[in-house]
Amino acid sequence: MVYLTAAAKQNRLLLEHIQGHALYRRFNEVEREQFDDAMIEAHQLVSMTDLISQVLQQLSASYNNILNNNLNDSLTILTIISVLLAVLAVITGFFGMNVPLPFTEEPNAWIYILIASLILWAALSQWLKKITRK
Repeated sequence: MVYLTAAAKQNRLLLEHIQGHALYRRFNEVEREQFDDAMIEAHQLVSMTDLISQVLQQLSASYNNILNNNLNDSLTILTIISVLLAVLAVITGFFGMNVPLPFTEEPNAWIYILIASLILWAALSQWLKKITRK
């Protein structure tokens, strides 16, 4: 489209240059009428190529906006998933340390920790859903 627009403008400039040249003054009536018709066509071609170029630019911008919105939605979902997984990583990290912690002597401590983690995870996921709806 850029090449077509540039070529149309160059053709129009060439015709305008010919119109100011002494060669144009030697044209007979029929040749001048044909030349004027060619000038009108050249002006219309430049206008149409500019219009089509603008339409293509707007279409491209709209398509880019749609892609950016889809990317934003995907990144939002991935961020929420990473926050939810980070909570579980922090909890298991605390219990992976070699320091005295609650439930270390309890034989079913892993069940209590798992239940507490799931409750915290569910509460956090509900809170994040509420935030993303706003």
